[in-house]
Amino acid sequence: MAKKQKIWLAIFLAMFLVPEILWISGIRGNIEIPWLPINNFHQLAGILVAYFTTLVPCIGLLGLFKIVMKLEIAKWLKSFLIIMIIPFLIWTAMLTFMLLWVMIYYINRAPQIG
Repeated sequence: MAKKQKIWLAIFLAMFLVPEILWISGIRGNIEIPWLPINNFHQLAGILVAYFTTLVPCIGLLGLFKIVMKLEIAKWLKSFLIIMIIPFLIWTAMLTFMLLWVMIYYINRAPQIG
């Protein structure tokens, strides 16, 4: 693997691992149920932070997937890595789109001032 590929691999791994380890577990517990009325801006801000915190690992996994596809390694190892990446990619993509939906829901139902 070339030095440039190693650097990008480390960047994409960090984009996935750092948010997952530090923030996601704490933020998932603070998300309100979308069909409950919004009480204040704090709920919307929490959802916005959760959205961007899940968007970063999703981008990291996409880049990691692209790097693994370009690697010249044994077929079984490449298949194993792809099989390990795809479920995480699907999970983070679903969570990202769910949070985007919740954020749009809250914005559309926010009380109008004036």
